[in-house]
Amino acid sequence: MNNSEQKKQETLNIGVIGAGSFAEFSVKSFLKIAGVNIIAITDINESAAIKMANEMNELVYKNISDMLGNENIDLIYIATPPFLHYHQSKMALLSGKHVICEKPAALQLAEAKELASLAESKDLLYVVNLMQRYNPVYEIVNKIIKGEI
Repeated sequence: MNNSEQKKQETLNIGVIGAGSFAEFSVKSFLKIAGVNIIAITDINESAAIKMANEMNELVYKNISDMLGNENIDLIYIATPPFLHYHQSKMALLSGKHVICEKPAALQLAEAKELASLAESKDLLYVVNLMQRYNPVYEIVNKIIKGEI
């Protein structure tokens, strides 16, 4: 393995679709992980994308298609309104990018299944970001699953 291949394995370059407050929160969390780089952002609100890019030192793309053409991006993080998730996730997967998408994956079950199947067929990661471990209900459900309740 040469040095560039080793470096590629040690880093994860993320492109972000959506520049709202939750995307900014998530991106700051991603950056706490060694080897994670946020390198690009796009948003329909160009001024929001520019503001976030200036804070994170990212490239700004005027549209998703151009960003997906960046071969240095390994993973796309989608933080846009739910009605856009299916189409944007599908675009990212078809361009060979791994995807983390905010919930829901899609508005129709068939679309969510299609995304999961597409990711599997391309050997790509596709996950919906739903973190509930700090929700008090999580501990109760966990105890029920373990048979403690």
